[in-house]
Amino acid sequence: MAVAAVLAGCGPRSVETTRAVHGDAACAALDSVLAGSLPARPWKLAGRATFDVDDYRVRGRYRLAVDANASAVFEFEGTMMLGGHREDVVLSMSADTLRVLDRERGAYYQGADVDDLIERGVHARGNWVAALRSVMGFAGACPRELEMRTDGEHVSGLVDGGAYVLTVDGGRLVRASWPDPTASRTFSDRLDVRYEWDGTRLSGITAALPVRGWRIVLTVE
Repeated sequence: MAVAAVLAGCGPRSVETTRAVHGDAACAALDSVLAGSLPARPWKLAGRATFDVDDYRVRGRYRLAVDANASAVFEFEGTMMLGGHREDVVLSMSADTLRVLDRERGAYYQGADVDDLIERGVHARGNWVAALRSVMGFAGACPRELEMRTDGEHVSGLVDGGAYVLTVDGGRLVRASWPDPTASRTFSDRLDVRYEWDGTRLSGITAALPVRGWRIVLTVE
């Protein structure tokens, strides 16, 4: 579509801002931009992962596979920095359902149980499906309220009342700022995602909630 075509050909320069589009048209445009500025699905990443979330500090190795329908499987094996506890986890996302297989402890969680598991670990609840979709660059189900506009270098708008901004350079998504996915009203934060490229190869993803001090780094090897 026209919006995606403008972005695909742009470098770090500005063009005339388009009028805002809403609803299903905005969903289709946003999906096109995300799909066109990240590796085509299906894709796989593997390498080293770092999780710094409150007292949960883990280093290890990961494998991430995303299929053509935007379902994802994330496998992680690592060790906590404090205490030396070993982690061996498989997280999968299909549609709006998260599943966690804790292979180290022989436990399985799905749906609301995953939310409870994460809350015990990080002391916060949130829309984790939306957060994961944002980090991996696909919009998923169309939000109730979505607005989108572009000036050629940036895509911006509102999603369910919160502002978002995507930065595209040379046809590649390099940064995305999304509303805070956590449900707490104590913080005023943003989900900040940065994408590193080695030519046309995606070489790393860093996702952070800066106010909370949370950061996840995926390095591609």
